[in-house]
Amino acid sequence: MTSYERWSLIASFGSLLIGVVAFGAVAWQLLMLSRGTSQDHDRRRKQATMEYLTANMDRRKVLFDEGIPHERDHRAIAALVGLSLSGDDRATKLVASYLTTFNFLAVGAQTDAFDRNVINEAWGGLPYPGTARPRRR
Repeated sequence: MTSYERWSLIASFGSLLIGVVAFGAVAWQLLMLSRGTSQDHDRRRKQATMEYLTANMDRRKVLFDEGIPHERDHRAIAALVGLSLSGDDRATKLVASYLTTFNFLAVGAQTDAFDRNVINEAWGGLPYPGTARPRRR
């Protein structure tokens, strides 16, 4: 093997090594970008969920003031649904407005636009009025 061949072989392996290292660096950067993008999407989904829930707190209060019973008051809910089924337009509008609020929330969660854990933490464990919510440890 001549000196020229030896140096050509060394240069070829050197450029191969540089190419492999460069490819590894690009792959690492893409992995980090993917993780960052995923975290950003997760943060935005949680933020959108909180914005929706916060915006609907006032709407829910209006519905409660108009006569929607608390979610845990099964007798009052049954009475309101009974009024709606018997033809009471006011009761039907209240039930429809209330269900629409939760339908939008459900569609957002189903399509992964909203974060289910945030929904559960914020609205999932609504206590019955007058009862204390257990504290986490």
